[in-house]
Amino acid sequence: MAKAWEEIKAHEAVTLTVDLYFMLDWYSSEKQPKQHFRLRL
Repeated sequence: MAKAWEEIKAHEAVTLTVDLYFMLDWYSSEKQPKQHFRLRL
């Protein structure tokens, strides 16, 4: 799954990713700068 997540983060259309350890989420927006967040609870 880690390899798939890295591929998603590298995709040009993905601008925001959130890794919550148990859940992964990503967003795409033309106005959003590319950012990656990892939150550990």
